[in-house]
Amino acid sequence: MSAVTSCWRHIWTTAVIVVVVVIGLIVGWNRLVTGSSGGGSAEPYPQLATVNGAAITQAMVDRELKISRLNVAAPLPPLTGEDLERAEEEALNQLITRQMILQAARRQGFSLDEAFIAKRAELLFGHSNDAGLGRALEQAGGTYADVLWWIGEIITVEEFTTQVIMAEAAPENRQQVYNEWLNSERAEAKIVTFLAGEVQPPTVLVGEPATNFALTNLQ
Repeated sequence: MSAVTSCWRHIWTTAVIVVVVVIGLIVGWNRLVTGSSGGGSAEPYPQLATVNGAAITQAMVDRELKISRLNVAAPLPPLTGEDLERAEEEALNQLITRQMILQAARRQGFSLDEAFIAKRAELLFGHSNDAGLGRALEQAGGTYADVLWWIGEIITVEEFTTQVIMAEAAPENRQQVYNEWLNSERAEAKIVTFLAGEVQPPTVLVGEPATNFALTNLQ
């Protein structure tokens, strides 16, 4: 009996150890995925504004500044102090306006071919394998994917404005037509800006994976 008891005791001890290890792995994986250390999850994308429910985050403003100021021939010095604050405010306003126009373009099914965008990026900044561009991006803390994102949005706005918004306008009236269209869009859009530290409701993060959702059926 003592041998049997010892055997069962050994099996029980081994089972307990396995369960503890499994629980530890599950907890560790959950913390890795959620980024939580037990004190609550941190917001990975601090939101600065929303346009019709689509979020504009601090990360997007940072990326806007990195790429819009990218100079391959002579890299610009980093912004600091009041200059940085003004630049961030201007970048946020540009992103808000751009988001309104891009949303209008999507509603009308307007888009540009990726090859066209890549060609424009190459013309403006150089080939992705260009050493000078690589150094400039490294210094700015950006990537070529950031360049394609920025060029894609800028060119889409430009082409949609000329081909759709101002398509029927005479050359001398184009600016007025654009201003009236933009003012009308802004009046109808739901634009919300957030103060630093303000609690923000869940929103759509443009360019990020969709949050979990459920459909009743495919119709």
